[in-house]
Amino acid sequence: MVGIFQKNRQEKIAQMKFEGKDTNIEDKTAIDENTFIGCYAGSPVYDFAKENGYKIVLLVGFDDETKLEITGDYKNNTEIKAVIIGDEINKIDEFAFAGCTGLEYVGITSENSIIKEIKIGNSAFLNCSMLEKFECD
Repeated sequence: MVGIFQKNRQEKIAQMKFEGKDTNIEDKTAIDENTFIGCYAGSPVYDFAKENGYKIVLLVGFDDETKLEITGDYKNNTEIKAVIIGDEINKIDEFAFAGCTGLEYVGITSENSIIKEIKIGNSAFLNCSMLEKFECD
């Protein structure tokens, strides 16, 4: 099971069976506009969050994905609030997140602590006016 939490609240507001990338959210009665939904790119949860205007914590480049680069699929998506980039990504294309005016945080993480190079295209984060933190660990 996985919980959905609201920012600035410690209590769980919803619970659902987690089935990885294929998890479906059917009941949105307990989810309000202050809820952040963590989801894989292209998953049913991502589609649900985007269609319903929920804030998205986008997960890309983890073990269950074959994607090696982030393209412009997320351009002008105002629902994306954070992006967590995993080991599998080696390139962020030009304008990949351009116009994501709600984007506040980008984190590049590595499970095995090996320093790697990620090529970031020109203007990949153009007009991301809320972007405050870009972190690598």
